[in-house]
Amino acid sequence: MIGKWIAQNSWATRAGHTSNRFKSNDVFPRTIQTARQVAASLHGSTTREFQNHAQKLRRFSQINSCLNDDSLLALVCGTVCEAVQRVLGFEMFDEQLKAGAAVSMGATVEMQTGEGKTLALAIPACCHALTGCAVHVVTPNHYLAGRDCRLLRPVYDLMGISVGLLLENATAAQKRDAYDADLTYGPAHAFGFDYLSDQLTLGRMDELSTGGHAYRRVMGQGLEKELLQRGLHTAIIDEADHVLIDDAVSPLILSEMRSDAKSPDGPAHLAARNILNDLEPELDFAFVDPNQVQLTQRGFQTVYRDATFAMFPGIVRPWHEYVTLALKAEHVHQRDVHYIVRDQQIQIVDASTGRIFESRNWSDGLHQAVEAKEGLEISCESRPLARITRQRFFRKYRQVCGVTGTASGCEKELAKNYGTPVIEIPVRLPSQRSYWETHFSETQEQKQNAIVAETRHCIESRRAVLIGTPSIAESQAISQLLETNGLTHRLLNGIQDAEEADVITHAGRAGAITVATNMAGRGTDIKLEPQVAANGGLHVIVTQMHSFARVDRQLIGRCARCGDPGSSRVFVASDDPLPSVVAPWIGRAIRRLPTSKGAAVVAVQSHLASAQKKQERLAASLRWRMLQADRETQRLLEKNKLPGRCFSLVG
Repeated sequence: MIGKWIAQNSWATRAGHTSNRFKSNDVFPRTIQTARQVAASLHGSTTREFQNHAQKLRRFSQINSCLNDDSLLALVCGTVCEAVQRVLGFEMFDEQLKAGAAVSMGATVEMQTGEGKTLALAIPACCHALTGCAVHVVTPNHYLAGRDCRLLRPVYDLMGISVGLLLENATAAQKRDAYDADLTYGPAHAFGFDYLSDQLTLGRMDELSTGGHAYRRVMGQGLEKELLQRGLHTAIIDEADHVLIDDAVSPLILSEMRSDAKSPDGPAHLAARNILNDLEPELDFAFVDPNQVQLTQRGFQTVYRDATFAMFPGIVRPWHEYVTLALKAEHVHQRDVHYIVRDQQIQIVDASTGRIFESRNWSDGLHQAVEAKEGLEISCESRPLARITRQRFFRKYRQVCGVTGTASGCEKELAKNYGTPVIEIPVRLPSQRSYWETHFSETQEQKQNAIVAETRHCIESRRAVLIGTPSIAESQAISQLLETNGLTHRLLNGIQDAEEADVITHAGRAGAITVATNMAGRGTDIKLEPQVAANGGLHVIVTQMHSFARVDRQLIGRCARCGDPGSSRVFVASDDPLPSVVAPWIGRAIRRLPTSKGAAVVAVQSHLASAQKKQERLAASLRWRMLQADRETQRLLEKNKLPGRCFSLVG
């Protein structure tokens, strides 16, 4: 049967087809049509017959590839479609098949919230796993990796495809078992850290003599016994914009934890805190940009007026750097915005999503400076062994592809940096989302009171409300105001676990009010009660514009999914960060808005959109500069005859 389909659908093998397939208007319809025929032909087969078909498909895939043959791609699409129907009872939509086919061919697909991205990714996962190459299905966090793996494992089992899951705190043996499978699910950072671990292992093996290698092989301790991964072949990324764009320049630093009872330079961090009272803004220190601070000449003189700590034996960096770190901890990093304090520990908040990372630390003494600021026990700095940016790590894969709800606006960067074109999949049902006019206020107090009033109005109409905030601090302020006004609600501020998903799942009930940081619960559908849908659906309130319009679209995309009704409104105060810090003149314009508004409002909205685009360009420029620096590092490594080193050694 497989040979028959290959022979009858040989249009895919024409020269140059791979490079033109995303430009062709007839590829998708013909692929989907053939996939439906394959699924129909398998529908009456027994389980044994289906499994035999899947095994033949594996043999064909190892000879050829869906990247070069659309007929083979259609066969896999149809087979997965039938497997999903048998195991999960779902009939995959054409839109899901189109998305799966495009990702299989190396694209990043933009697919709206609720359109079935998780099932769609089963197609490229199977396409590449059947070839025998290592396939990594990458998610933003451990919860989503585990959820998707558990959902689709029965489908993969039916097709004879083995699946591994990278668990938190897994042992080396457990990781090897996960990587030995045809498919491996896990969060982005886990794949990166395991890659660095393997590179360090390779470095140690390079230091062994020929005799040492021979001895290890005789003793059954060959290199393959120590490595975790089978190589970097295909990365299929869920929420690709977050992993490849938002987190692109975040470093992955593999560190060796120190067991010292006390931090040797803890007193230096405390002394640096004490000297801050002697430093005056502008005279002793200045901000290079909103995130960087440096001492002036007068500041240096003030810092070294007492040279006691400059000679302290426990310090690991120049004395003035401790003071600079203390200034940064005091003036740049805000509690409940950039970090939280939980269980007497500093836990970092992801700036773009509002999620909390329990196991991530700032490097180069900043984490210890923040601990000193909060009066916590100062931990020992871990000793970094190797580092790599996420951007550079994912460029190591032979192929990167994925799916997200918001890829538009990132097309050039994704194509240039990762070689993945962006394909937009139309929604299955027409969108019923309505965008309410932006609400402008002069002050935070006026804005928050307006948010409470609108929330009450929607709840009285038996709708559901999702209030998205950019920071934990603002989510807590809104929560307190709702409580004061007698409005029962649930608060989410970035904890990545099943409880978060459960809260989001029930956010579509009549009268439900959910306050959350922008991306809390991302990846979990909000299902509406019939009563809520009848009364207008979920209403999303954006409490302030993010620096990146894409993040606002992600939040607004939580409403009106799959043809459901829904609405959204953006609230802006003149003292919000975007209009007051990034573009202060816009903040002044908001305060001057006339009561009648009209054309003046349109002008302010246009200027705010321009400010967002400027911030996005600056962020893209930073990522490009980092990429150029990575390339220079690689050039130097190769110049020093270290071609196997694809990361930076530290220390």
